[in-house]
Amino acid sequence: MTTPSWNLTIAYSGLNDPKISQDIALIEQCIEVLHLHVDKRQTVLAMQNAIQTSEAAGTLLATINTFATCHASVNATDEAAKAMVGKIAKLNSLLAQAFTPYENVLAHAEESFIAEVLDHDSGDVAGQGFQLACLRKEAETQLSIEEEQLLSAMQVDGRDAWGRLYDNLTGSLQVTLEHDDGSTETMGFSQAASLLYGADFDKQKPAWKAIQKAMETHQESFAAILNALSGWRHTEYQKRSTVKNVHFMDPSLHQSRISSETLDAMMSVAKENRSTGQKAGSLMAKVHGQKTMSPWNHMAAMPVLGSAEAKVYSFEEA
Repeated sequence: MTTPSWNLTIAYSGLNDPKISQDIALIEQCIEVLHLHVDKRQTVLAMQNAIQTSEAAGTLLATINTFATCHASVNATDEAAKAMVGKIAKLNSLLAQAFTPYENVLAHAEESFIAEVLDHDSGDVAGQGFQLACLRKEAETQLSIEEEQLLSAMQVDGRDAWGRLYDNLTGSLQVTLEHDDGSTETMGFSQAASLLYGADFDKQKPAWKAIQKAMETHQESFAAILNALSGWRHTEYQKRSTVKNVHFMDPSLHQSRISSETLDAMMSVAKENRSTGQKAGSLMAKVHGQKTMSPWNHMAAMPVLGSAEAKVYSFEEA
């Protein structure tokens, strides 16, 4: 399997590109500006400027984070990339904390104030209508400014750190495939997982079993990660339920821009038509020459039918 590569020179030449340091300095300046004018946040002009400042800093943060994440995705042991991801996570938290007082005003202000704020030539401001409408729906579950800032600060080395631990574990995990002929093959977790989506059918069962075995080695760590994240969410939602109760599903529904009624309708339709999915599974098994699908091939590619030869597309063709 060929290790993927990224051509990211449109953004930066490398993790040591001086432009990254320059952009980080600009982000820090944006954060300082937000703090400097926080007492004027009740005025339309100050709020419009704050939104533009936050958007500019957010774009730079997202660019650097994507750049570093792409490097880490092809080499989970790249210490420079991991350090950059951690640094950007900290900066993102500082930006969120700096903008929190402005966000609090936007969540609770009169509609007339919001309309004046959105009346701006810049798309960075005028285009915030939908985001602000979503924000204002959560006004009753917002904490105080200081509490929201504290939560943002703690997330970096709390909630988000658990996610980074999972990425580090799976990124460095090596699995060993045991083939029917007695031979073995060692590869990275992601490479083994990719086999389950491909057409190398002889390797899928060994890959699936190897993944299960390797994951079992870290089962206590994975359980701790899931329990910690679940506990964090339960505690946060409990704190936010002072005025309006926050259901465990509410934040996910809000982020997906759907209501609980929509989700219930989707699940009901899926359940009522589950025979369609079951039929599809049976047909897939038949194509693979089996009576039923196995855990290791239900995501597999379509096999070549008859005497035809498989067509492998290059990146350019795809």
